[in-house]
Amino acid sequence: MKKRAILFGMFHYIKSHSVSASQLPSTEFDVKTLEKKLKQLQFETSSYMDLCRKEVEQKICDFATKAPCDSLNIIYFSGHGGHSKGENYLYPVD
Repeated sequence: MKKRAILFGMFHYIKSHSVSASQLPSTEFDVKTLEKKLKQLQFETSSYMDLCRKEVEQKICDFATKAPCDSLNIIYFSGHGGHSKGENYLYPVD
């Protein structure tokens, strides 16, 4: 079975009313630490920092499209998120 992971870290946020902290320096550490551990477990990994919404969507679509049917796949996100009306959201940098 193929093991794959895609990791996102959002560090430098564009100022907005939705996000109170514009920088999250620990996200890069989170991504690098988890990526190192996943590689030890023989995962193929791809990691990305500070992507806008369209870039995140494209990376996830590409990742899902290329996933073998019998693979173990992980999507990891470190950054801001939110909850509204029963829905959870991940916030890219824009």
